[in-house]
Amino acid sequence: MSKFFIRIAVLWMLAGILLGIYMGISHQHLDKQVHVHGLLLGWVSCALFGLVHFAWPQLQTMLTARVHFWLHNLGLVALLVGLFMERRELALAGPFLGSGSITLAIATALFGWSIWRVTAK
Repeated sequence: MSKFFIRIAVLWMLAGILLGIYMGISHQHLDKQVHVHGLLLGWVSCALFGLVHFAWPQLQTMLTARVHFWLHNLGLVALLVGLFMERRELALAGPFLGSGSITLAIATALFGWSIWRVTAK
């Protein structure tokens, strides 16, 4: 799981950088929140998750690691779509923001629970 988190982190970093370049070139900063959330929750968080999984290899064998990976990334996509829609005042932004936020919270709680289990031994 460590390598999956690191690899997806690099993809999130690339997406964030490309969005930042677009905003800089176009002088259009409407998607600043998408940019920041994508980099922090995508690049930074996933890279840290990967390093934590590397430091505690027993995490990688737990089913919760795979569930956390998918919930985190799917929740992040929903959140970013919701932020994109919200900035354009689209009516469907709320469900994307809500479901993305809740999914990210569940993924984070699952990660925390896994850390507690592994470090309690």
